[in-house]
Amino acid sequence: MKKIWFTQFHPKPLVGLGVIACLLWEIRKGYFEKLTAFVKQLDWAPYGKMLFVFAAVSASFFVIDPRILHQVQSFQHPVLRILEQFGAWIGRGIHPWGILIGVYFLFEFLFRNQASSRKAFGAILSGGFVSLITYGMKYSFLRARPYGNEGSFSFFNLEGITQDARVYHSFPSGDTVVVAGISFFLWHQLKTHKGAWIFLLLPLMTAYSRMFLNRHWPSDTLMSLGIGWTFSLLIHEYHRYAFREEV
Repeated sequence: MKKIWFTQFHPKPLVGLGVIACLLWEIRKGYFEKLTAFVKQLDWAPYGKMLFVFAAVSASFFVIDPRILHQVQSFQHPVLRILEQFGAWIGRGIHPWGILIGVYFLFEFLFRNQASSRKAFGAILSGGFVSLITYGMKYSFLRARPYGNEGSFSFFNLEGITQDARVYHSFPSGDTVVVAGISFFLWHQLKTHKGAWIFLLLPLMTAYSRMFLNRHWPSDTLMSLGIGWTFSLLIHEYHRYAFREEV
């Protein structure tokens, strides 16, 4: 029996078009007009130091990754199970992007709230930027995932390019870094508001879910949190510089 067309519909291209539409609209509005001046006056040293510290700590975890992973997976409390399921859902594929694009269009075109739509776009930009960085790192380090049963020191597996890419794309965690980039940016922007602390918990829940499901080593998720924190802070500082936003 021939399948009806909408049963074969994949939302990823639609989400991609939504991100491109947001980007083009913000370019038209002048979002990046002060980017060159911002880059010229920026002191890059603190951001480099942050990344170095996160990388060093993540590397120090390589030897104890299996032990920590075993402990994480051994906890079976119902509350932790709920947190794991929610963390997996919020980090899965199109979910964070779909939510953000919807929020952006809602504030931009329905409520006409420029400040809020700009925050939503900043979160989209932060998530997209860290996602591209992580994508490049996955293909550079080619680390075996825990379920590959090759140990926590299995790096530079060329099979990750020539054969089964997913098994050898463990470092860093893509799901975790996207949620971290988005959530940490929103926390930087909204940290004086009540309830902003939830944005600090979302990446931790996604990181926990990736370890619990045996998809990533603890050091993978730790590096993702570091990347998300560093670059979300960078984009937050651009907002403060370009739009005179005070938090």
